[in-house]
Amino acid sequence: HSVQQNHDGLPQKAGFPQEKINEIHGGWYDPSNRVVKFDEELRSDLFNWLLEVEQRIDLCLCLGTSLSGMNADRIANTPAKQSKKDKPNTIGTVIINLQQTPSDSCALIRVWAKLDDAFRLLAKNLALTDIKIHEIPIPEGDVYEIPYNAEGFLDTSVKMTWDLRPGSVVVIPHREAKNYRSVGQVSHKRDGHYTIVLEEFHGDRKEEVHRLLGKWWVDCAIRGAVLRLPVVNVGAVVKPNQ
Repeated sequence: HSVQQNHDGLPQKAGFPQEKINEIHGGWYDPSNRVVKFDEELRSDLFNWLLEVEQRIDLCLCLGTSLSGMNADRIANTPAKQSKKDKPNTIGTVIINLQQTPSDSCALIRVWAKLDDAFRLLAKNLALTDIKIHEIPIPEGDVYEIPYNAEGFLDTSVKMTWDLRPGSVVVIPHREAKNYRSVGQVSHKRDGHYTIVLEEFHGDRKEEVHRLLGKWWVDCAIRGAVLRLPVVNVGAVVKPNQ
């Protein structure tokens, strides 16, 4: 699993599967997971997932972050402290960055380096000479038959027509989302990613906001890899899976 504190979608662009990423602080390519401000609460379902991973983690690669006091820091701090107490089945935490962190003294391995330099050396030592970005296979067109119900939940007993053509009307189905029930339209597609114009409430104001749906969500939906979709069509067409 990856707990991603940034919002930029770089792991997914490199081919890391969306279903394995917890974008705890929000994601630019998930319309249902807008970026959380410092004074806002984390999305409850993502925070619960974070706690589940914390209980199961045996080895953490802590990459780039300074562990400056965010809730997500527990993913690195917990195995680091547990390894010092010789907890069974806990390996510990490897920290790679240029900044000092509160868990440096507990780290299993501490590397002071830029990530590019560290992983370039690692790839060399592992004799990985032909590293390529994993291209996500996306079918042609913008209409997909996927195993989800009208509320966006995974349901292998049905097939939903997911229409992402320009002009299609969509809604945010996540009850935990800050923009739950926001309705909007698919505007256009660029580099495989969909731009969706949503009407969202921010305080007492209603605003028109442009959100992105990463192309990897299509791959996830076709595979039935995520439990719930970020958006569904208003009046979605759902039929029994025969």
